[in-house]
Amino acid sequence: MVFEIQERAVLTVWGFSVATGWIVSYFLHPYFESLSLIAFWSVLMSWPVIVSIKWMAQNSGSSLPVTWILTTAIALGMSVAVLEGYMTIPDINNYAVFWFFLPASAFAITSYYFEGLINHLYVSAAVTNFMIAGLLLFQESIMAQHYLLAAIFQGLPLIYHAYYEF
Repeated sequence: MVFEIQERAVLTVWGFSVATGWIVSYFLHPYFESLSLIAFWSVLMSWPVIVSIKWMAQNSGSSLPVTWILTTAIALGMSVAVLEGYMTIPDINNYAVFWFFLPASAFAITSYYFEGLINHLYVSAAVTNFMIAGLLLFQESIMAQHYLLAAIFQGLPLIYHAYYEF
C-alpha cells in the first residue's frame, strides 16, 4: 500500500502541532518539570517531522520542510542545552525570545518558496514574530501571554496556508 502525503496535510500537521503545543504548554506549564515539557514537545513535534520527511521523499527530495525540521531540532537542542547547563541565558525570561526568533527566521526563509498572498502571509508572520521577540525583551508584562501569542502567530499561519491554496 502506497501512502501519499499531500502538501495540505504537511501544513496542517505542522500548524496543528505548533498551536496545540503552545496551548497545552500554557495550561500545563505550572504542573510540568522543564524536562517533561521538552519531552512533550519532542513527541508532539516528531509527527510533523515524520510527515515532512515522507513528503520530501515522495516529492523528489523537495527541501521546503527542511527549514522547519531544523528549527525544531535547534529549539529542542537549545532547550536541553539550557536545562543541562551547557548553555546559559543571562535572564531566563529572555529565553522566550528564542521561541519567537527561531520561527520568525523559519517564516522568513519559507516566504522565498511562495509568491503572492502566501508570500505575504509568511513575511507578515516573520515580521510579527520578530516584533514579539523584541517586545518580550522590553515589555515583561506580555511575558505571561507568550504561549498564546505563539499559538496564534506561529500555528495559525500554517493552518491558514493549508486551507487557502488547495
